[in-house]
Amino acid sequence: IHIGHALNKILKDMILRAKTLSGFDAPYVPGGDCHDLPIEHKVEVTYGKNLGADKTRELCRAYDTEQIEGQKSEFIRLGVLGEWDNPYKTMNFPNEAGEIRALAETVKVRGSVFKGLKPVNWCFDCGSALAEAEVEYEE
Repeated sequence: IHIGHALNKILKDMILRAKTLSGFDAPYVPGGDCHDLPIEHKVEVTYGKNLGADKTRELCRAYDTEQIEGQKSEFIRLGVLGEWDNPYKTMNFPNEAGEIRALAETVKVRGSVFKGLKPVNWCFDCGSALAEAEVEYEE
């Protein structure tokens, strides 16, 4: 972890401890988004680009699990309290299924899917779309 991660978690920990001491039920459930293009990119750089979808997903899950465990041990070492044995991970299959169900319901209720024009930032090296955060603009 870097100093920004440490500061973020320590501040959250302080607020949650204060709320808990004030009588609120304020547990910290660690976790986050495991479906991230930088994870996929790291796996491709390490193992190559011609792995196939199943192998790529398997290696991405393994890499992300390794990163989560590393961060977990660092935050525990910093004294951050949390439900470390029950983290929220988007890559857990029940969470993935719930995300798909929620998306399907949203699309059905709102009629959110339509055909329109929008640029897609594309990485020719990776052969995939880029997240907006990965796009660098010249000044």
